[in-house]
Amino acid sequence: MSIDPDLDRELADIANPSPEEIEAEQRNEASMRWNEIWFLLAGFGLLFGLVAWMLMIA
Repeated sequence: MSIDPDLDRELADIANPSPEEIEAEQRNEASMRWNEIWFLLAGFGLLFGLVAWMLMIA
């Protein structure tokens, strides 16, 4: 047991998260994954468009 009981409670909350916190974290990870996918698709689309535009001009 530590000197600060609030620290013990906070550490216990971190070690044993509630089901609501777990579900929120999973939704957040899924959202971040979709953001990464859309970013890559947009990036490759812009890159392909730039290359096609340069080939049409040349």
